Amino acid sequence: MSWRENVRTIFSNRPFAILMAVKLFLLSAVAISASTLAFFTVWILDKDYSVLGMILFFMTGGQLIATPLWLWVYRRIGAKRTFLISAAFFAIISMTWLLADSSEALWITYGRSLLKGLGAGGVLLVGQTLLPDVIEYDRLTTALRREGVLSGIYTTVEKVAFALATALLGVWLQVMHYVPQLDPVSDSQPASTITALHYCQSFFPSALIGIAAIFVLFYSLDEKRLIELRGEQAASSALGQ
Repeated sequence: MSWRENVRTIFSNRPFAILMAVKLFLLSAVAISASTLAFFTVWILDKDYSVLGMILFFMTGGQLIATPLWLWVYRRIGAKRTFLISAAFFAIISMTWLLADSSEALWITYGRSLLKGLGAGGVLLVGQTLLPDVIEYDRLTTALRREGVLSGIYTTVEKVAFALATALLGVWLQVMHYVPQLDPVSDSQPASTITALHYCQSFFPSALIGIAAIFVLFYSLDEKRLIELRGEQAASSALGQ
């Protein structure tokens, strides 16, 4: 099959197409939040880069702690429910960043960072665990082995999400009058820029995760369906022999 035929038939694979939409919005949320965190720390929290390092430490730590916890939840209630719960948790915690300012105690900032990492760990975990399922579904329904092509598209969508989110973020900050030459110690950004940075840590990630969750609602592939397809393939192979 040509590359064009491969792409056309792959995106007729409904679970894979839904997963790509989920990854696009999910990683766009992560990209917007991560790309503006340094600006947020300097201009809104009025802290230096050592505090930024601690914020990143707690966010990363939250993701590491979350992985076994969300995996435990995933094994008991399935991928869809796990994603929806972790997405709701991430969105709620993200919205609390609207309350952050320079007077906030550092332990609150670090606690909020840890909790945001916990939520991010759940949605990222589910996004990764669904890829093997949609690859197997493609093999069982088409009799083609296209792991490389599917994984390549998956990786491309990840890169597109980060690139697109970063590009749109640059336009957003420009529209909101961000001035890059200012000194955080002696200068201040326009009020519109402060609002823009608050939105990048709160409203935008929450909204994008919400859109990803809507796509997940239409994701119907589960272990039961895969077991049925495996049985059908085994029966077909037996008849062929």
